[in-house]
Amino acid sequence: MSLKPMTHRRWITLGLLALTGLGAAGCDEKIKVSDEDIKQVQYKQLRDLMADEKNPTVVVDPRTKKRYDEGHIEGAINIPLPELKPMEQALADAQTIVVYGTTWTDYTSPAAAKTLMAMGYKNVLDFRGGLELWKSEGGKVVGTPATQKATDAATQTTAPQK
Repeated sequence: MSLKPMTHRRWITLGLLALTGLGAAGCDEKIKVSDEDIKQVQYKQLRDLMADEKNPTVVVDPRTKKRYDEGHIEGAINIPLPELKPMEQALADAQTIVVYGTTWTDYTSPAAAKTLMAMGYKNVLDFRGGLELWKSEGGKVVGTPATQKATDAATQTTAPQK
């Protein structure tokens, strides 16, 4: 059996196939996440998770710093959606990560949940209804003193004068 000498074209093809194989083996495979993969958490469940000291839960507010400063769930940390990254130090010890937005129609929280899941974080939950639902259920909201005073002043009603 005689071997045919390799032509220039065959060498290039063989080289490209080898590089393609090595490149695919060396790349990190992206985790695909769909909307159906996002698990949601209700108010009572979130409150219970936050109170469980044995299983650390980190609540992430992925809204802008300005929105976070105007009011956020007490204990939540602010990591704006564009700044989410793998190996985030603030999330390192979390058993569970819960993200939330402002309202039911705010898609910041599901986008943040999908982003974190695609980065490989486990036990990521979405608190749909966000800050609006948290407040309506009696959850504590905090903000910076200036924005909190403005928010409090806007929500106070004056008693009718006698």
